Amino acid sequence: MGILGIGYMLSWAAGLGVGLAALYVGKRWLVLTAILLAAGWPAVRNSVAIRKHSPFEQRKKPGTQRVVQWNGKGPGGIDPGNQYLVGQRGEAVAFLAKLDADIICLPDFNETIHPAIRSNIALFRDSLGYKHWLFDRYYYQHDWGADINTGLAIFSKWPVVRHGSVKYSGRKYPESILWADVQTPGGQLRVVATHLQSTHLGRDAADTLPIPYYMDADTAIIRTGTTLQKLRHYQRYHAEQAKLLRAFLDTCPSASVLAADLNSVPASWVYHRIRGGWNDVFLQLGSGVGATYPSSVPWLRIDYLLTNKGVQAIQFGQYRLPISDHDLLVADVQVGFPAPVE
Repeated sequence: MGILGIGYMLSWAAGLGVGLAALYVGKRWLVLTAILLAAGWPAVRNSVAIRKHSPFEQRKKPGTQRVVQWNGKGPGGIDPGNQYLVGQRGEAVAFLAKLDADIICLPDFNETIHPAIRSNIALFRDSLGYKHWLFDRYYYQHDWGADINTGLAIFSKWPVVRHGSVKYSGRKYPESILWADVQTPGGQLRVVATHLQSTHLGRDAADTLPIPYYMDADTAIIRTGTTLQKLRHYQRYHAEQAKLLRAFLDTCPSASVLAADLNSVPASWVYHRIRGGWNDVFLQLGSGVGATYPSSVPWLRIDYLLTNKGVQAIQFGQYRLPISDHDLLVADVQVGFPAPVE
């Protein structure tokens, strides 16, 4: 079902075409097609925000907090092999400074320790003014003479009163769920950040880069697996991650926000299980299909901001910066107010 979810929008549109053609074939086929399309509409509704685009306003309304979710790795410095990104990093840092978010969640964050590389943690903490921060490392490698640490990061301008992390199960080097209770001027907000397992569709037998130690269990599927085999392989693990994440979200206080790269589309079982009764900010305030990852599949929305009943989303924005292959998501939220019913 996770695999079928990727092509769901195309198949539903094709079904709609069949339904229109059935007008000229016979009522029996038209009725059958209408039933199938109606049954599939909820998944389409999770994938498309049917409203006029509204520009994101730079000025924050009083009492709101600006929350960012961005799989941007590290605009302050990635590794010595990526120095060509220096100009793009500067552009990303300038954008973040102007955006003036209160909380930034980076679900795939790099902290590289090397004399020639700027610290990403120092960039957010010192240059951008996020004095309260958490970094939960789940991968480490020594390459090009540098110590490269990868994990989840949450940066906040407001104090963090409690925090913790929960490791996913089923892998030797698992990723995690990182959470922080942030004391904002409007009340306490729980921020949850996570990243579900990458599917490595871009790597194959022709890829000369070595397989890192934390991916050694997937070597065969990465090197020789077809796209379908890779999706099937990782969807099994995504399903287990979704169950654990849903169980954790059920324990969260009423004012909580999830910032996540789920590596799953809105038509998937994984998204459906994780979202539960929470609100998808894009569906509330965005427009169109909201693809967050450039691909031959033009509707790949795999990055999300979800809120529960104690948080009201005021506005939503989405931006593509050249340093990252994922879009940056931003929402202004208000704590302590029930979210509007969709």
